[in-house]
Amino acid sequence: MSNDNVTTHVLNEQQQPAETATKAHRVLKKRGRKGNNIAKAFDEVPSTPVDFEEYATQHKVSTNVLRQIKRHDRYAERGKVFVRKNKETKKMMIWRESAAK
Repeated sequence: MSNDNVTTHVLNEQQQPAETATKAHRVLKKRGRKGNNIAKAFDEVPSTPVDFEEYATQHKVSTNVLRQIKRHDRYAERGKVFVRKNKETKKMMIWRESAAK
């Protein structure tokens, strides 16, 4: 074997990453529920009636979510959540009545 046919490689060269024809992809925004606002809102329902719409805005959840009690209330053992209209003030109110045992 002759040394004329042997190729040598230099180890000190740093190889550049190959350039691709595709663009760098953009990072998508997160979708869906962010945090646990719904669970926190149902956890903190008071035992005395409070204004429903103010309570929803305070906890950053929609009024439609708060009306879906059977679907979202993980704390049903504490009592039942009520969303009713006060006949005197004509405002929606939310409260939790403790479970009778």
